Amino acid sequence: MGMMNPKGELHRWDMWWWVEEWMLGGLVMVLVSLPALAFGAELALALWRKQWAKAGGCVLLSVLGGVLTAVIFLVSNRSDLFPNTPYAMDGWYLVWLAGAYLAGIVSLLLGIGRWWKARMRTARLRSANLAPA
Repeated sequence: MGMMNPKGELHRWDMWWWVEEWMLGGLVMVLVSLPALAFGAELALALWRKQWAKAGGCVLLSVLGGVLTAVIFLVSNRSDLFPNTPYAMDGWYLVWLAGAYLAGIVSLLLGIGRWWKARMRTARLRSANLAPA
C-alpha cells in the first residue's frame, strides 16, 4: 500500500514522494537558472574588477546570442503566419534574455573546460614527478 502525500494523492514512489516533490523540483530549478546566474556573475565580476574588455565581450556574446535566437524564432515561426501578416514587435528586446542565457551556457562550458584542463595538467605533473627515473 502506498503512502499519501500532503495533496491526498497516492504517489507512484510510495513513501518517497517528497524526493520528487521537493528535492528534485528545487534541483531542476537551480540547474535551469544556472546559466543565467553564471552570465550575471561573470558580468558583475568583470565590472567589479574593471575588466572592461571582458565585460564588453560578455555583453557582445549575449547580443549575438540574442540575434541568433531571434533568427531561429523567426525562421521557425514563419509558416504560422498568413500572407501579408506582419510580426508583432512588442517585447522584441526580451530576446536579449535568451542571448544572455546562451552566453551563460558558453561561460559555464568554458569554465568547465578551463577546470578540466587545469586538472589534467596537475595530474600529468604529479604522474611525471612520481614516475621512476
